[in-house]
Amino acid sequence: MSRLVDDLLGEPPRPGLPKGRPGLMTRVGRIEGRLDALEELRPNGGSSIKDQVGRITQATGADKPEMR
Repeated sequence: MSRLVDDLLGEPPRPGLPKGRPGLMTRVGRIEGRLDALEELRPNGGSSIKDQVGRITQATGADKPEMR
């Protein structure tokens, strides 16, 4: 039971764990931040990086196969 509480609340620094361990909500917050960054890689109708790269690709003709 005490290990569950340590996981939920985190652990302070101690010998063998000099930086301590963040609690569950801190760790979940970090994961959510990473997932938000990944959203930029999905098309969303115009403002994502994926959409911008697609517009550049079309404007430069990079999406067309080369004529040989």
